[in-house]
Amino acid sequence: MIQRHLSPKGLIQGGPWATAGRGGVPMDDEVRFEDDAPEVLQVHPKAWSQREFLEHIAHRHFTLGAQVGDRLPAWELEEEPDATVSASIVQFNDELSELGWMARLRGGRPTVLQILPLPRGQFLGRMWILTIWAASACTLTMAGFVGTKASRPSDGVVSSSGFADAFLLTALPVLGLIALASMVQVGVARSKGVRIGPIVPVPDPSILLWATGVLPAAWLVWPFGIFVLPTLPRMDARPWPDRASLGWTALSAPGVLILGGLCLWMLGWLLTPALSSVSALPISHDPGWFLGMMDGLLRTDLATRAAWASPLVWAGATATFLAWVSLLHVPTFPGGRLHVARLGMSEVRTTQTQMLLLFAFALGAVLFSVFTRFTVWSLVLPVILTLTLLMGSDRRWPMVLDDTKPVPEQQHFAMGLVWVLLLLVALPSETPLIAHNDWDAEMTMDAPEIVDVVDVEGVWRASISMSVLNPSLLDQQVSLILDIGPDWVTTWDGCSANKVERCEVEVRAGRSTSVSLNASWNGEGAPTRGLLSVSGGSVRWEAPLQPNLPVHPLAPKWNLTSDEAGPLVCVDLTASDGTHANLSLPGYVHSEAAVWWTESGTQELSVTQPASHCLRSADPMLLKHTPPEHLSIDNTSFTLQPPDVVARLAFDDDGWNVSSGGWGAGFEAGGSLHLDRVSCADLSPEATPPRGEQGWIWDLGIRGAGTIPTVGEGEALVLRAPADGELLHCPLGDASPAIYRLERGPDVLLVHPIVERRYIGVGGVYDDGDVLAGFAPNAFGTVEIHLEAGAEIPLSVVIAGDGMGWDVVAPSILANGTTVLTMTPPSTGTSSFEFDHLDGRVLLRLSSLEA
Repeated sequence: MIQRHLSPKGLIQGGPWATAGRGGVPMDDEVRFEDDAPEVLQVHPKAWSQREFLEHIAHRHFTLGAQVGDRLPAWELEEEPDATVSASIVQFNDELSELGWMARLRGGRPTVLQILPLPRGQFLGRMWILTIWAASACTLTMAGFVGTKASRPSDGVVSSSGFADAFLLTALPVLGLIALASMVQVGVARSKGVRIGPIVPVPDPSILLWATGVLPAAWLVWPFGIFVLPTLPRMDARPWPDRASLGWTALSAPGVLILGGLCLWMLGWLLTPALSSVSALPISHDPGWFLGMMDGLLRTDLATRAAWASPLVWAGATATFLAWVSLLHVPTFPGGRLHVARLGMSEVRTTQTQMLLLFAFALGAVLFSVFTRFTVWSLVLPVILTLTLLMGSDRRWPMVLDDTKPVPEQQHFAMGLVWVLLLLVALPSETPLIAHNDWDAEMTMDAPEIVDVVDVEGVWRASISMSVLNPSLLDQQVSLILDIGPDWVTTWDGCSANKVERCEVEVRAGRSTSVSLNASWNGEGAPTRGLLSVSGGSVRWEAPLQPNLPVHPLAPKWNLTSDEAGPLVCVDLTASDGTHANLSLPGYVHSEAAVWWTESGTQELSVTQPASHCLRSADPMLLKHTPPEHLSIDNTSFTLQPPDVVARLAFDDDGWNVSSGGWGAGFEAGGSLHLDRVSCADLSPEATPPRGEQGWIWDLGIRGAGTIPTVGEGEALVLRAPADGELLHCPLGDASPAIYRLERGPDVLLVHPIVERRYIGVGGVYDDGDVLAGFAPNAFGTVEIHLEAGAEIPLSVVIAGDGMGWDVVAPSILANGTTVLTMTPPSTGTSSFEFDHLDGRVLLRLSSLEA
């Protein structure tokens, strides 16, 4: 027999297992010595393999069962996991670490002990890390520049250079916060006995497309300048002694980033100026519910000012958003490692858990409208789903050496509470990034739909509160102009400048300004229902102004209409349900024999359902020119204006001959004529009709619009018009536009007592020989009319009525030239005259009614 000499090195490297008389493997060639010789070691005749060597070391600490797998040493444990087993794994790893190995307990039934080689060569060189950080600094600067260039003040924030501001106020704070989070994370891991690397931000070069102007700011989706914030080497690949150490380390960096990011966000808000500096379409970060709630409680209006916020807001939003996403329970994310730490690998990596996670992510995608529009969540969701599907059931990562040791109950609760609080305070909105497409929106007004006028101690008053809203991101100013009709005295309150009926209002971006209008009725009687309007710039508001009475007129004037029996003037009333009303015409100049209510035949009317009520007259001229001025409803008097009468113009086939004598009343204000138009608004300037070779002729049927020319001495203009249609006159100055109905008829010019081409409807109304409307008689009580015609025109005199007749001197033919007509109204009763035309003849209608 040959005696084997053993050494400790031989035991470590291999092989034989010697025992000191404690049993062992019996050997046939055992050497025996004399009884007084030292006891010899028993030696295996065959060297152990590495697996056998590790197995025999493991036997010192655990009761091993069947071997599992054949790639790396692994055995089932025949003992239940408890504190003793957890202590044994620590001692076992202390022994194996010197040999370059480590042991891992995987929970389950049964518990598995696996021996793995210690990881080597995982840490990056310092130059690689510095290079990546430098690249991230560049992309963060670009992101800050893109995000704030549309709202950057003209003189900058801390520098006149936009890139300098972006670097100092966006890139530098973000990188500083990441560095702080990295140091805290490394310190927490070191306290748990684990060495980890720093956080290395991964730059996003796509931001260059927006920084160089290749893509517009409105298309910006991932505005952060960095993709993710991983720790290198990966924290999943580092060996963690237990789940508690993994959980607290995973929480440390996101916690620092979220708290620091929120502080940067709020500091940036405090440094944001009150006045808007927006000059183009801006993009901003939505503050989320927590900061939004703080803004609402403090009433600081910071959500609006976020559009031109300090670049520090951009830095805080970047750190907060990336940290919040990292806390989601996604494999390889800090939130995924926290999930494993709290529940254990055997619970997290089950199919049921992964399905629940997928369902939760899908539900969040629906709530955040990922499937209906393209936002930043459209980029986050595919990454989350891919990692969950591919790595959700991988039990190899993270590398927890004692997965069977539960986190103490107090720490388990604390981890969950911190995780929930961090998720809540940093919870982003459905659209974390907002492109303000309405940054230059027009202002609007919020005002009541109906304005009531109340009788206060005998004075009718109305008080209107209005809010001028500025939804844009620009500080705007508007000049409000009031249109309320005559007989109203108004005053403005709350204006930055008040000029009679004009109110200057300054409204800051995203805010509103309240102004009030006080109106007092200064007219006779009570006000009727009218229209109140306020306009200025883009602001347009209209509302009915109505007295607070059960019955009142809908309009401040009579309405001229007709039925089969002749012309009528009507008043439209509005009334509450079941209201009774008594109508009368106080102080009316005409008697009941001349004008009466159609329903009663008198000038008094009692109705149970006030609606539309009409007056009829034996002489239509009375209704047109002298309708009742006052209407009394249940002892409340209203003043009504005469009705609108359709103006008519007659053109013969040859047209009007306009000379240096002028165009006549109504057209002397100049301006422009437009065929078949109804409004002068938004009409472009028109040129004067040119002179042609055949003379100066303006045919409205060919040239439908033009400026009214001035006809000089010795010149003549022929104005022709279609046989029907409407002609719009837009005068210069403050004169009101007029619309005329075109007719084919005799061309007659009234030259005395005024020059007037609009002879149709010209006339007068007289009472006992005194003029009420129209031309006044001369000192002899006679009305003298001079008519000028370009050809002989028949003149017909039509007399109606039962009173004393007119004394008329008029020919039956209007000769070519000037014809003088003299008419003397009756000395008693009501009388009228009016010019009209019919079938190429000029009509002179005369009427007289008994007193």
